[in-house]
Amino acid sequence: MLTFNKKIWTKIKDGFRLPPNQFVSLAHTSHLDLPVLLEKHNLADDTLVRIDPQQDTIQIKTPSLEPHFPIFTMIIGMFNIFMLIAVYIAEEGTAITSETWIKMGCKYVPCMKPLYSKTEQEIFNIELKSQCQSFLFPYQFFRFFTPVFLHGDITHLLSNLIYQVLAGTLLEGKYGKTTLGISYILFGFSANIMSSLCNPKTSHADHAAHIGGAIMGILVSMYLCDMPGFITTRIPNGEKQIHLLALISIIGYFVITLLIFYLFIPVHLK
Repeated sequence: MLTFNKKIWTKIKDGFRLPPNQFVSLAHTSHLDLPVLLEKHNLADDTLVRIDPQQDTIQIKTPSLEPHFPIFTMIIGMFNIFMLIAVYIAEEGTAITSETWIKMGCKYVPCMKPLYSKTEQEIFNIELKSQCQSFLFPYQFFRFFTPVFLHGDITHLLSNLIYQVLAGTLLEGKYGKTTLGISYILFGFSANIMSSLCNPKTSHADHAAHIGGAIMGILVSMYLCDMPGFITTRIPNGEKQIHLLALISIIGYFVITLLIFYLFIPVHLK
């Protein structure tokens, strides 16, 4: 007989041979014995079992056994390679200057919001418009995104691609290409916002960018991932509450940082 004292999550090696990526709910399980249940479903691969004592149910989930092709990871990797080649072509060499970085869409705050004083605008705006390219100047919002695809050299690109392939393939297999794509853009966007706030005069990634990406990574993982039982059981509807809090925090983070950037960060060239 199953006696449930609390909700538990258990990871079982050699899980059940059920259709991949499917939940099987077994309601009113108080009359079932867990070893019998395991034997019935033929213990095989890595399987996640959720036991919910409140609703007297068991849910079983098996990982996908189908071959997975990481579409997003491969496309984004090829695009990063293409962008580095485009930067080299624009530079006509491999020693990349600040002017080329700005032309190719790096984070450069004077292209992203007007200069603070009218005097500076009258002196520098014509030169800036030429330097930044005229598209959407001086509100080139896209520069929060484009640095995600820029790399300093081949070594920088290869080191990123290795980690991207290793982590991206696993994450895309678990969460899907859409979720991974949105998360990828959110991390880069968050990193460049934080960098723009802390170092508005630089045109390259810095430590603030790493902090911004890490913050967003924590919030997104809280929203996507299942929380441990010792946390969720202490709060009514704990998992839903944590996911809602994470979603509100993600939206609040972007709203607050963008307001600070556009309203309270003065931009000077001197």
